Amino acid sequence: MQIKQAYHKDARFAVQEFTHKLKMRDVIWMLGNKIVVPQDKALRAQIVQACHDDAMSGHVGITKTLHLVSRHFQWENMRTDVEDYVRHCDACQVNKASTKAYAGKLQPLSIPGRRWEHITMDLIVKLPKTDRGHDYPGLCG
Repeated sequence: MQIKQAYHKDARFAVQEFTHKLKMRDVIWMLGNKIVVPQDKALRAQIVQACHDDAMSGHVGITKTLHLVSRHFQWENMRTDVEDYVRHCDACQVNKASTKAYAGKLQPLSIPGRRWEHITMDLIVKLPKTDRGHDYPGLCG
């Protein structure tokens, strides 16, 4: 099992002060009824992936994924790891619903009744610099 191998790589599990609150059960460190996961990014990502990407989970959001992971596992900065994984999940980014408000239909401008009734101006900035060092034409040439 990968968790057992990762315990040997994490020096904290050799320190009595760290493990005094933990209990060993079948060569797995437990905190209450939760498995304590060592500092192994790949292992933690694999656990989050199993809880988030599972067909029964259905790519739920950060809060629900965190709940699923924390039901059986414990490690420092779990929330940060779950947030990072879910925010970078390709399937979630492609399929999530937009949170932006509907922009509505474009409305045509009214036709002016006389000259200079409506004045509009388009400003374009950050263009390539000219020989004189300007990055947009401006009004004065």
